[in-house]
Amino acid sequence: MDADPSSRPGDAGYLDELRQAALTLLYRLLFILYAEDRGLLPVTDSRYDDYSLREIRLDIARRIDEGDAFSSTASRYFTHVRDLCTAIARGDRSTGIPAYDGGLFEAEGQPLLHRLTLPDAAFAPLLDRLSRRQDGPNRVWINYRDLSVQHLGSVYERLLEFDVASDGGSLKVRPSVFARRITASYYTHDDLVKLIIERSVGPLVAERRQAFRDKVQALASHPRPRRTRLAELEKSDAAESILGLKVCDPAMGSGHFLVSLVDYLADQVLEAMAEAESAVPWAAKSAPYSSPLVRRLEETRARLLASAVERGWTVPPERLDDRHLVRRLVLKRVVYGVDKNPLAVELAKVSLWLHTFTVGAPLSFLDHHLRCGDSLFGEWLSDVDAQLRQVGALFLGKELAKLAGASSVFRKIAEIDDADIAEVETSKTLFAQALETLEPLRALLDFWQAYRWLADDDKDRGGMTFLLGGAYGNLIDVVERGDIEEAGGAPGGAVQVVKRLLRRTRATARLERFLHWELAFPGVWGDLDPAASPGGFDAVIGNPPWD
Repeated sequence: MDADPSSRPGDAGYLDELRQAALTLLYRLLFILYAEDRGLLPVTDSRYDDYSLREIRLDIARRIDEGDAFSSTASRYFTHVRDLCTAIARGDRSTGIPAYDGGLFEAEGQPLLHRLTLPDAAFAPLLDRLSRRQDGPNRVWINYRDLSVQHLGSVYERLLEFDVASDGGSLKVRPSVFARRITASYYTHDDLVKLIIERSVGPLVAERRQAFRDKVQALASHPRPRRTRLAELEKSDAAESILGLKVCDPAMGSGHFLVSLVDYLADQVLEAMAEAESAVPWAAKSAPYSSPLVRRLEETRARLLASAVERGWTVPPERLDDRHLVRRLVLKRVVYGVDKNPLAVELAKVSLWLHTFTVGAPLSFLDHHLRCGDSLFGEWLSDVDAQLRQVGALFLGKELAKLAGASSVFRKIAEIDDADIAEVETSKTLFAQALETLEPLRALLDFWQAYRWLADDDKDRGGMTFLLGGAYGNLIDVVERGDIEEAGGAPGGAVQVVKRLLRRTRATARLERFLHWELAFPGVWGDLDPAASPGGFDAVIGNPPWD
């Protein structure tokens, strides 16, 4: 790892960072290859062509075919790609590249990629293998234009079969034969995916469209002025109502179900918009009913085009059709997903970003709806609160009030269009603030769930008595801090038992990645008011049981 001056081949944390950095580089390259082949980046703009990935792919292919040598010290190609990623993240007026970053290209997320350099001798053949495939005696270009993002599912499965390991101070990629079974990652045929979505989500869409028709009929003969009735009808608009659905895949893998869900719901929203005008015969012919979503799309399109003109970006207006813009709304507001494997979460983001790519609009912020965790193991706040009350330890009233605030923030994030980088940054900031607010609760629920994983006869379980008794202070403060100080009211031997308990439960929570649904998606569950609706998802989709 001469390319990285701070490499630590024997360190497990470094190996994980290296693997994530390698995968992020692969995702970035796949994204750019797909975007350039589909004309989603300004490949026809003379300002961009010299800085494109296509330019260096052609150069590398020519040199390989001619038997030319590549430097083992110079890193011209890797530096070119890194600079291109920065331009895609921030935008570059001089080359016509709009700012797209939604997390994939940000430098802060992968510092290793921005401190190492890969020499041409290593990077050039890698990029060529991503660009061309062997076809008999010849190498032919891979057609990324016709790549379906669902194909990334097979890429994901293959990546799971390998791991990074240290071998005598050097790094090797080794097979991990049980990875797919351990992570429960399996690819479902597209026909079955569509059938599951139609059967589970279709009835919900039909209900909302019928509710709009019923409202039209109910208001048809109402004595109030027509303008008042039309304003009331907008509150039941079918297209807007469909965008209010909350649909989750609790084991999303590479996002195959979610990509298909975006397509299905985008079609349903567009149909509802088209049907709306003819569905209201009592509206004036000179001012027919129009879904409020029509105006929202027109405003978003105008903002994107004005921003492109102001910044000198290449944004063809035909690329901003209703379908592209509706897909983004479905993605930001309707789609939820969970996976225990961080690799799956990141690849699902890439799949969804590629599928909803809109020229001139940044990649949507998705961290609030795509979460990493084990959807089968976690705690519910009402249960933990009741159990704490039984032992007289503490009440969660103050912390639950914070959850209500986080719920409001998450709902606000979902309503932000992410039509420019400033809005994406607002989404990121609000999300980070909400996570910080919920951190004490998350630490408590992690601790509570991890404690259950200890055997009944485990000696460290005895430390719970001292924690619940308040010997070391408020339980939430202690588990969030993860350590204790000596306490006068507790036996001397208790300190080590409690410390071991805290250390072991924290390690278990980190390893198992418990998912506490109310904290992962506070905007879905209401405000925990017993008198209010408990909230929840409208539908849950995903793979049928494998075995």
